[in-house]
Amino acid sequence: MIKKSEEYMAYAKVQADDMGIIPIIGEVNTDMAEVVVECIDLALKRGFKTITFHIDTNGGWNDSCNAIIAKMNSLPHIDFTGLVMGKARSNGLRLLQHCTNRLAFRSSTIQFHWGSLEMKNGDLAAIMDNAVIDPIAHRKRTLGIIAQEIADATGLSLEKLYALARYEQDLNSEEAMEFGFLDEILPDLPAKRAGKRLAKGKKEKVKKGK
Repeated sequence: MIKKSEEYMAYAKVQADDMGIIPIIGEVNTDMAEVVVECIDLALKRGFKTITFHIDTNGGWNDSCNAIIAKMNSLPHIDFTGLVMGKARSNGLRLLQHCTNRLAFRSSTIQFHWGSLEMKNGDLAAIMDNAVIDPIAHRKRTLGIIAQEIADATGLSLEKLYALARYEQDLNSEEAMEFGFLDEILPDLPAKRAGKRLAKGKKEKVKKGK
C-alpha cells in the first residue's frame, strides 16, 4: 500500500512539473516541507517564473513552515502566488502572506493562529493577559515572532494582530480581505457552487418531507 506521503509527493511533482503548481494540502510537516522545496526546484528547472501554492491546511509545524519560507525568500526573482482552496489556518496563513499574490476562493476561510490545536480560546486570552506562566512563556514569544512576521508582510499593526490573536476565529474571504490578508477574492469553482446548490436542495427536500 502506498503511503500518503508518497502519494502526495507523486501528485505534487506532477503538478509542479506540468503547471508550476504546488499543493499545500494537509499538515505542514517535515515531509511536506521537503517535497515543497523539491517541487520548487523542479518548477524552476521547467522554467516557471511564477509558482502557485494551492493551500488547504489547518497549519502544522513552525520549523517546517520556516523551511519553506526560507526557500521562498532565497528566490526574490520568482513570483509566488498563494491560492486558498478551502482553508489557510496558522502556518497556512503564514505561507500565504509570503506570497506576492494572495488569492482565495470566496467560500474559503482564513485564521491567524499561533497556539496549538489543543488550546482553547480562554487559554489564548489568559496567556496574553499573563494569567499563566512557563512553559507558556515560550508560546507568547512565538506569538511575538509570528505577529511581527505577519505585520511586516501585510502592513497590519501589531496591536490589530494581537487583538485578533486573543480568540481563534475563522475569517471569511471578505473579512480576510478587510484585514489585508488577501489581494483578491475569486468566484467559487463551478463544482463548489453546484455542491452548495445540491446540499441546499437536499435540505429543502427534508423540510418538505416533514
